[in-house]
Amino acid sequence: MSVYKRYGLCYLMGALGALWLKAYYSGARSEELLWILAPTIGWVRMLSGMIFEYLPGIGYVSHLHHLVIAPSCSGVQFLLIVFLMLVFSFSHRMGTTRKGMIWTFYAAVLAYLYTILVNGIRITLSVYVPEWLQKINIFIEGSIQEPFHTILGIMVYFVFLLSGYWLADRATEKISKLLFVEQKRTKTHYGFLSPVFWYLFMVLGVPFLNGAYVKNHNGFTKYAYLVLGVCALILGIWWLLRYSFGVSFVNSRNLRIK
Repeated sequence: MSVYKRYGLCYLMGALGALWLKAYYSGARSEELLWILAPTIGWVRMLSGMIFEYLPGIGYVSHLHHLVIAPSCSGVQFLLIVFLMLVFSFSHRMGTTRKGMIWTFYAAVLAYLYTILVNGIRITLSVYVPEWLQKINIFIEGSIQEPFHTILGIMVYFVFLLSGYWLADRATEKISKLLFVEQKRTKTHYGFLSPVFWYLFMVLGVPFLNGAYVKNHNGFTKYAYLVLGVCALILGIWWLLRYSFGVSFVNSRNLRIK
């Protein structure tokens, strides 16, 4: 039986779950996203000591740092990316459809926890990196403030997405051995294409299909160039580290079920 037939139900359930969450998130208010906003703010408080006040209909506000954590800052899109990556990249390593479905459930939990971790770090950095730069006379103000925060967010999310893939690759390889899943091992250097595909698909592909390019041609084009440029830079650094120091952030083996 092919991998797609055996684990098709896992992929279907993952895709349907992602579609449901995407539809829910698109119209959700801050009150309906407290399940992810509240723990994220709790994590930010632990990291930075910042004080936030919750304002219904708006989100969490730090008056001291002039910061608003609204629904658009909840990290749900990153959660969707991580969840889809985990389901479509690793369900087949579980050995059976039933175990693949169990992995799909755990993938949702892992994506949720990982999103809180990463988004809390992103929010904290967005406040303190400009302050650190000011100490060396680099000021993030005016027209460069928005693109700077956009670039910082892309960098944090994309680096952690690659790192998350690397961790999941190692973890599921060990799990598959514990489950005595017979696998065919083949060398590959393209494992990173999974996180790259899911990130670009959700960040650029979905908005494009929803008409973002038509509605705001210039804005979407500039954002697309920004995303592609930052991702290309990070991947370039990865390749440089890999070939210079032997560091690999993605899997060197592609495990396929016989």
